[in-house]
Amino acid sequence: MIKKIIFFTFFIAILVVIILLFLSNYNQNKNIEKILEKDLIQRVIPHKVNYLNKLNNILNDKLCAFEFDVTFNLSNPTPYFEIGHDSTELNGLSFEKYLIFLKDKNIKKIWMDIKHVQEKDIAKILARLEYLDKIYHIKDILIFESNSVSPKIKLISNAGYHTSYYLPIDKLIMIPLTNKKLSILEAIKLKEQIGIQNLQAVSFPTYTYPFVKKYLEPILKTKLDYHVWDRYKFKKKDEFLKIQKSDFFHDERVKTILFSYDNNKLNRLYSF
Repeated sequence: MIKKIIFFTFFIAILVVIILLFLSNYNQNKNIEKILEKDLIQRVIPHKVNYLNKLNNILNDKLCAFEFDVTFNLSNPTPYFEIGHDSTELNGLSFEKYLIFLKDKNIKKIWMDIKHVQEKDIAKILARLEYLDKIYHIKDILIFESNSVSPKIKLISNAGYHTSYYLPIDKLIMIPLTNKKLSILEAIKLKEQIGIQNLQAVSFPTYTYPFVKKYLEPILKTKLDYHVWDRYKFKKKDEFLKIQKSDFFHDERVKTILFSYDNNKLNRLYSF
């Protein structure tokens, strides 16, 4: 009798997991359908595509743009961009391997979030970008995002890459939007940095959007693009509708909006 109860409990647990996965896949497919219908696949794109199997899955879902994380690995004789958000993800997978995999895939946008940029390495980072661009022609589709405040980022901007500054979120959330004096001072600092680095964009979570619109945007001399993210999980029902109802969705400066892509596909168990 006890064995039957254990078996039945195990069976129910497995059934619940399958049902939840099915619902997750169904909701995600519906959300992605909306993106495809409205031709927004270059604007609303998946976040943290840090694994080849996830990259393969988004391609199978007819998505042609994505965001991913890299560090600049200097341990090899030839430095390279290693894919991964932190030490738990880093396993030697290179950006170039992604580009080889993406050959002839007609990718429209790649948002590279590069971590821990050191000023002394920026010339080498640019050299590696130029090497990859010469072979894979990435310059016109790449967003180069970092939180570096180094003036040398201008080298990358001046080479023709779309550079975006990851706003200092920890600092901004400490300044109430109603504190006009501190907000203006911070906006002025950002404006100066944007000029020094010759940036084409800034990137930030959507809760920072009010600060950007109220304090930063009015003092900018040149038009700046915005790349944003929020906790939009496409495995949830009608998540795309939430994006559509937001203020930033209707802002022409907002060129990219990230969403969380659920990689737990029932029918796609690829490994590389």
